[in-house]
Amino acid sequence: MRLNSISFKLISSMLTITTLILCALGFYDYNESKKRLDTQLNYETELLLNRLKLNLPPAIWNIDDEYIISVLGSEAKAIFIRGIYIEDEKGRFSVGISSDGAESEMLEELPESVSNLAANELVKDKLVYLERDSGDEYTVGNVLLNVSDAANVALLNAEVTRQAIQVAALNVILLILFSVVINRMTKPLGTLKDLASSIALGNYDLDINIKRSDEIGELSDSFTTMKEGIKKKVQDLRDLNVISEELAVCSVQTVALEKTLHALSIHSNVQCGSVYLYNQNESLELECFYPPKVIEGDVQPRTFENGEGIIGQASAKREIIYIPNTLTDERFVNDDSAILGQVDDAEVKDGAEVNDDVDDSAKGKAIICIPLVDNNISLGVLNLSGKVDEVQFVETDYEFAETISRQLVTTIKNIRMREVIEEQNRNLEAKVQERTTELRQKNHDIASMMENMHQGLFTITLGGMIHQEYAAFLEEIFDTKRIAERNFADLLFSHSLAGSDAVDQNITAVDAIVGED
Repeated sequence: MRLNSISFKLISSMLTITTLILCALGFYDYNESKKRLDTQLNYETELLLNRLKLNLPPAIWNIDDEYIISVLGSEAKAIFIRGIYIEDEKGRFSVGISSDGAESEMLEELPESVSNLAANELVKDKLVYLERDSGDEYTVGNVLLNVSDAANVALLNAEVTRQAIQVAALNVILLILFSVVINRMTKPLGTLKDLASSIALGNYDLDINIKRSDEIGELSDSFTTMKEGIKKKVQDLRDLNVISEELAVCSVQTVALEKTLHALSIHSNVQCGSVYLYNQNESLELECFYPPKVIEGDVQPRTFENGEGIIGQASAKREIIYIPNTLTDERFVNDDSAILGQVDDAEVKDGAEVNDDVDDSAKGKAIICIPLVDNNISLGVLNLSGKVDEVQFVETDYEFAETISRQLVTTIKNIRMREVIEEQNRNLEAKVQERTTELRQKNHDIASMMENMHQGLFTITLGGMIHQEYAAFLEEIFDTKRIAERNFADLLFSHSLAGSDAVDQNITAVDAIVGED
């Protein structure tokens, strides 16, 4: 047992309190016993003194020494008497006896130790003789009693020892009892501690086998609830991560809707579902089924206005609506059977009717409607339904449903944005293709014009070089085919009679013109 453990602290505290209570009771009993023994000692001392005052005066008056010694010897046998001393009327020591409880000894003189005795240990009184005939009283001396409370002290010490032994024995017994009881109380706490450590390591499958009806049992039940809650939260996070990864790579809206419905159906154990999104007419229009179904024929999708039916209410209020049983909820109307995402009299490819489950509405269903909200604007509703006794949707599932709906909204926005971008790219490519075709045609027209034109036309580019596109007649004029990418000055003035100054002026003028806007 560790010194800082709860068991040690509880046992130490309880033993300390018990010891203090027993010590307090023992102290009280000690004081009461001391008072009782002191009272009894005073009473017996008073009785003995009265007997001496009755028996000794006649013997002293008659000088009956033998009787005096007999009386002293008899009274000295009392356990609280250590000595009896007789003085004459003038205060001189006459006779005495000392006793140690077992033996007594006659004294011829007063011991010196008597004068040092405390007032409560030495009792003194006069001895008075009464003359019966005359009725006169004569003081014949004094009697001194050396009283000792040693017997009472021994009794009190024995009482203290007995109580100490009782306290020690009781503490040993209580230690054993407290250890058993507190160990029984704290052992479940150790189990809960180990379980908490296991939960911290990600192990949520350990059972808490604590069956008690006290506070520890309630703590165990609360711990079990907490463990199941954490386990469910962790599983929800895993499910959210999985669906998030799947939605992140979705490029088709229908696929994203189907994956979301599939994830919610597994999580809440529903059998079927559908998705309604707002169309251009601001109505909620059926977009997707779960399980996936392909409708044939000219069947118009089911639509809801804002606030119509459970789906319309969920969208209008922008909050999740959960109906455990449609038979007991006034918000559900039988005409809203299409809420289940079914279209009357529509055939699917596998030969089954889309409205196979409509008849089951008479038995009651559990419905979950989850709005798709973006910046307080509703985009649509996820609708799920299943059997009353199978659908699982508790308080913590609201957060899960809201999170997955936000992820779906983000995915839908991304898909729509991607579609817009792709459409713009397609339009841009078409325009580029159109412009390219036009430019090619213009270039072809220019090339044809250059071929058939009987003039020496050419284009000078930066650096004074001749462009590749030039009039074909230029080759006949200069009688050469080496024209493209050739310096214009070399072509024009290489065989001319113009002076160098004139050539330089033309080159400078051309350089100044080429490149200007």
